[in-house]
Amino acid sequence: MFKWIKRLIVLFILLGVAAYFGVAKSVNSLVKTGVEKGGTHLMEVPVTLADATVSLTSGGGSLSGLRIPNPEGFKSESAITVGNAAISLKPGSLMSSKVVIHQLKVEQPAITYERTLSTSNLDKIMETIQSKVPESDENAEEARFQIDDLQILQASVKLSASALGGKGMQFTLPDIVLKDLGKDGPGLTAAELTKTIMGEVLSGVLGKVAGSGVGGIADALKGAFSQDGGATEDGAASKAEGMLNNVKSLFNTSKSDSSGK
Repeated sequence: MFKWIKRLIVLFILLGVAAYFGVAKSVNSLVKTGVEKGGTHLMEVPVTLADATVSLTSGGGSLSGLRIPNPEGFKSESAITVGNAAISLKPGSLMSSKVVIHQLKVEQPAITYERTLSTSNLDKIMETIQSKVPESDENAEEARFQIDDLQILQASVKLSASALGGKGMQFTLPDIVLKDLGKDGPGLTAAELTKTIMGEVLSGVLGKVAGSGVGGIADALKGAFSQDGGATEDGAASKAEGMLNNVKSLFNTSKSDSSGK
């Protein structure tokens, strides 16, 4: 009789372990699917996430291989890619109306800011997100989010425009740190949260471009043309100067458009 009791105890333990890992796998799949489907709906581009892992006990985990493609009409491969992001959340909140994320740390994302004569890839994405922001809080069933600490660290930005003839400049954004997003009240909708984050990124990009000044853009252009086809220094400088006014007008227009959003 005692042997049967021991066997039943072992069986229950094994079933419990199997159930735990089954639920853990479901949670990871839930997070991955939520990021992909939610991002695709908000931005109207096929957002993909390679993997998501979240601990059911600590709430710690990671998101890896996030890719946000460009809207149609842009030539660069993607708008934003993230190799890895560390996340810490309240596991039980995943099934509630308000998902509580204690910390989201995104390190070294790669951002491409591609400018055409009329708009940019990030502006187009922002416009699409803005169209999804609810006008009121009537839809109480829509999922809400809270992020206590959001960090976007050492973001690498590649700047390109048609006026550069395919050339561009690269720089690193100042770190972005946001606190207590959606902490008060019911929280932020996915559209409101994404709009806030993308707005900070776009503002940082335009601020960095403006801070580089005319000389910085001119030097970047000159360097780009010097490396193309063995152009002489004088020839590269002349070519860069000829494009400078067009480039300035593009970025000034973008900054004006962004501040009006």
